[in-house]
Amino acid sequence: MTGVNGSSVDALNQIGLVWSLGTVVIFNTVTPAPNIFTINSSGRLLADNLVDLTSYTVPIILTDANGEGLASTTCNLLVSVGSQRVPRPICAGRRGNIKAATCGQNSEWLFAATNVNTTQAGGLLYPTGAVYPPNALYNVRVQSNAVSGEGCLTGALSQGRLLLKAIIEGGSTTPTGSDASIRFWIQYRSSAGSAWSGATAASESTETVTDGLTISAAAGAVTTKSYIFAQPGEYRVVTNYLTGTACQAGANPAFYVDFGDASFPGAVCGVLNPCT
Repeated sequence: MTGVNGSSVDALNQIGLVWSLGTVVIFNTVTPAPNIFTINSSGRLLADNLVDLTSYTVPIILTDANGEGLASTTCNLLVSVGSQRVPRPICAGRRGNIKAATCGQNSEWLFAATNVNTTQAGGLLYPTGAVYPPNALYNVRVQSNAVSGEGCLTGALSQGRLLLKAIIEGGSTTPTGSDASIRFWIQYRSSAGSAWSGATAASESTETVTDGLTISAAAGAVTTKSYIFAQPGEYRVVTNYLTGTACQAGANPAFYVDFGDASFPGAVCGVLNPCT
């Protein structure tokens, strides 16, 4: 940290300055967090015993005349430890319980900056085996803004760690013995101007990405594949057609993608989740 005492002489404007801290609290709460931060005589903030995935509000105060003079306006420094929080449209998760529930059709689930909401919003290239354009598109940015009204500028992963779940429902148990299946791919690109390629899951992901993975679910059952992604950029899930005996039987199977913050599951979205 830097500060001056008001002297017009540069060589003298840092004499007699005293740095101190107010009451440090857990960010956005009144819960004190003592014995973690200190600040030395040079204005250098020091920390010990930090808790992972925690944010702190650190009030910093500067006083002149060896601590006996005027005090500065308190500077509230935000210190976040560990992973950053994902953008708000990702944090908010799937809106409106939207599913791809039409047999014989395919879908795309797009995490990108674009606000285009036509089925060609994600563009080419599609992987071999997936049909372009899809019959249905879920644009994370567009769907989130439609519900929240916040006007966020991206649905891409600009920071944090994305939890992504590909889910298929086998449909109703009447008639018995039916099931549903679908083949899907997860793609990644660093920015809107880059080419799509197969995504790579983070090392801590419970699943590795398999191109063209087919998942199935029996009647009355649900199958889920969960992934974690940490590379900033745009992602999408594209599928082949929803098929299976559940389709012929009228059992109403469905495929959808759930998502959220892998580091802060279930956390309420707030100011630490960027909207840009």
